[in-house]
Amino acid sequence: MENAAKIHPATSFEVHIPLNPTMHLTTSTENVKHVLITKFDNYPKGPLWRDNFADLLGEGIFNADGVAWKKQRKVASYEFSAKTLRTFMYDVFAKHSQQALSVMKTEKAASSSELVDCQEVFARYTLESIGVIGFGCSLGAFKDANVSASFGDAFNLATLHTADRFVDPIWKLKRLLQIGSEKKLSAAIRQIQSFCSKVIAERHQDKNLDEKADLLSRFMSMSKNSTSDVNRISSRGEEGGGELEFSDKELYYIIINFVLAGRDTTANSLTWTLWELSKEKNKGCVDKIREENRELRKDAGAGGEG
Repeated sequence: MENAAKIHPATSFEVHIPLNPTMHLTTSTENVKHVLITKFDNYPKGPLWRDNFADLLGEGIFNADGVAWKKQRKVASYEFSAKTLRTFMYDVFAKHSQQALSVMKTEKAASSSELVDCQEVFARYTLESIGVIGFGCSLGAFKDANVSASFGDAFNLATLHTADRFVDPIWKLKRLLQIGSEKKLSAAIRQIQSFCSKVIAERHQDKNLDEKADLLSRFMSMSKNSTSDVNRISSRGEEGGGELEFSDKELYYIIINFVLAGRDTTANSLTWTLWELSKEKNKGCVDKIREENRELRKDAGAGGEG
């Protein structure tokens, strides 16, 4: 896709896979804008997408259409505009960035020619950060450099085998028989659900729910508090309005969707950024970043190069 974009910067393609609907790919920014912004309502995810992702994402925002999507989009827009959440997210990412740096600066890596897998470190960094932001608890991604968090392993398998469905014309039969990739997918989803159900149950017993800043707590508090600002906003006669109450199942899918949105995208962006900054032509950008970092550390009372 990347090579095609370089050769044909504004081209669309059709991909034909036996026993599957035709897929349309585009490298045109105008086409992307048309689908995602200008005529968004004309391009629902549709039954193919929703069916393939249903087991993992349910009716979460990235797998919903219509009223269900508008309800979650309304809440997400309100929540992510809240200063308390933005501050909380910044603090979480800043804290875990130090943990990621410490992994990269281990004596083993610094004293030998052994390479550091930045993508793997960034994946753990974003998993741990998104875990705290989404669930309000650590997922253990930095506990041991040689041991991946069980939630992370399960989530990786779940996303991998869910994506397989788009090129596997017999995945429904495999799910029915519980064989192959579908058996692994079911096991991974059960593990994810077990973890999330435990966290949600514990949060229901938390007497300080309204004081917590993570997404799960904020959604639960909003659902409980019918006088919240977003509930008042939603009751102005809009489609999908009314009280924004969420069942435990809805809470589970909401948070899982945000974990999916934040994890790989952030890790991949960080890895790609490092790759681009490593090029000689971008040396000037590196110098500017270092200068900005020095100024920020000076303002924060820290020293060193950073």
